[in-house]
Amino acid sequence: YKVYLMIIISFIFGLIFHIRDPKFLSSFANVSKANLFYLFCRSLFSVFASSLLLFALKYMQISDVYSIYYTYPGIVIFLSYLLLKENFTWLDLSCFFSSFIGAICVVRPSYLLISDSTHSIFDNITFFCVMFSACFKASEDIIIRKLGKNIHWLLVPLIYACTGSIIYPFQNLMFTGENVSLNSVSLLDAVLLFIIALLAVSYTIFLVIAIQNENVGRVSMINYCQILFMFTFDIFIFKRNTCIFD
Repeated sequence: YKVYLMIIISFIFGLIFHIRDPKFLSSFANVSKANLFYLFCRSLFSVFASSLLLFALKYMQISDVYSIYYTYPGIVIFLSYLLLKENFTWLDLSCFFSSFIGAICVVRPSYLLISDSTHSIFDNITFFCVMFSACFKASEDIIIRKLGKNIHWLLVPLIYACTGSIIYPFQNLMFTGENVSLNSVSLLDAVLLFIIALLAVSYTIFLVIAIQNENVGRVSMINYCQILFMFTFDIFIFKRNTCIFD
C-alpha cells in the first residue's frame, strides 16, 4: 500500500513542479537507458533492504534493529572509497568511529556475543537479515552518488514505488500465500499509510539531494541521529527495558 501511495504522491509533486515550471518534465525525458537501469537496480536493492528490515522489526526491538542496521555508513565509506574514489578527512573517520561505537553501546549484549546461551539460531538469522539490509542500503546510496545530478531527484522515489508495486504483491503471495484485501484496511490505517508514504517520498527526495551535493559517506553518517530517536521511542512508546543484562 505504501508504494502505491508513493506513486500517487510522486505524481502530485511532479504536477505541482510542472505547473510552476513547464520545463520540469523535460528532465525526465532526457534520462538515458543506462541511468534508468541503474535506478531500477537501486530500487531492487531498496525493496530487498526494506523487506529484510520489516521482517526483523517483527522479531527484534526497534532500537536493536536500527543499531545493527546503521553499520551501513561504514559499508558506504568503504564502497565509496573503493568504487567512487572519494577521500575522507580524519574528522570524517573520527565522527564515523564515534557514532559507530555509540550505536554498538545501544545494542543488547545477546546480539553481540554469539556464545550467549540465550542467543538462538533464529536470533542469528534475524541479525543477518538486518546486516544484509544494511549492505543493500549502502549499495543504494553508492548508486545515487554515482549517478549524481544526471537524474532528477523525483525519479528515485517514483521508480522505487513502481518497482515495489510489482515485486511486493508477489513477495506477499510467496510468504503468506494470499493477498491482503483492501477491505481489511481501516480508515485510521489508511491515514497512517498515507503519512508513511508521504514521509517516505520526502525522505528519499532530501536524501538524494544531499548525496548529489555532498560526500556520500558524510551524508550516511548523519543518519546516525535516527538511532537516538529510535532508542528514545523504544523506551517511552514501546516500554523497552533499559537494563542491558535482562
